[in-house]
Amino acid sequence: MILPTTTLFASALLLQAASACSFHGTTLDKRAGFTAPDFSYSGATGPANWANIRPEYALCGTGTKQSPINLASPAATTEAGANYKVSIPDNAGAEFENLGSTVEVIATGGSLAFNGKSYSLAQFHFHNPSEHRINGTSAAAEAHFVFQSGSSLAVVGFMINSGAQDPLLGAVLSKVDQIPQGGNTTTTGPLSFKALTASLNSNPVYRYSGSLTTPPCTEGVEFIISSKALTVDAATLSKAKASFGPNARPLQSRSAKLAIREFMA
Repeated sequence: MILPTTTLFASALLLQAASACSFHGTTLDKRAGFTAPDFSYSGATGPANWANIRPEYALCGTGTKQSPINLASPAATTEAGANYKVSIPDNAGAEFENLGSTVEVIATGGSLAFNGKSYSLAQFHFHNPSEHRINGTSAAAEAHFVFQSGSSLAVVGFMINSGAQDPLLGAVLSKVDQIPQGGNTTTTGPLSFKALTASLNSNPVYRYSGSLTTPPCTEGVEFIISSKALTVDAATLSKAKASFGPNARPLQSRSAKLAIREFMA
């Protein structure tokens, strides 16, 4: 399901001028400092035209295993979240940056293990509204925790809706007003991942092989999407969504036959 190392690494080397991508924060990111993104979520540089912005973004238009998708039954089946061993230590706070088209926390020290392979946490970022849907239903937002193993990436995703304040999301999203523009950075409040890992371990998840949801739309990214949404209080969620605006790639279509084969792989 993962592309050969040479293929994924070659795509990474072409990312020099692109910002706000899932490579950011990983060792595949070759940029130095902040660079405004050359793509957006509307108009001439919106998702429909990503493939035309740069030749290395061609997969955004021609790829066959693109993300996000609708995780719909019966093609999309679930398995126990406990099969995915996630461990992330609490810390006193982490760097929180506005990348121009999302906001991201550089969080290290965490790990993900499944199918005999181990990944290290690089960062987590947010999309508004959710990029994936579960049985056709979207959420107010979605968090992507990006893990790396060599040149392979795995993303653990959580839907986010309004409700009781999740301590991790509250410590992060309450700070968005401190980073109103691309390139702005601040430090989050103390980060506790206990509730997040407990939620993942105790609820079913979906897994499939997809792609980055931003240019260059590289394929071979493993997605593990929790069926249980996290919640954050309505005021904090509203402030966060207003801060980084709509930044969800539209659903990518796949044939039912392909989806069934992938979900059963």
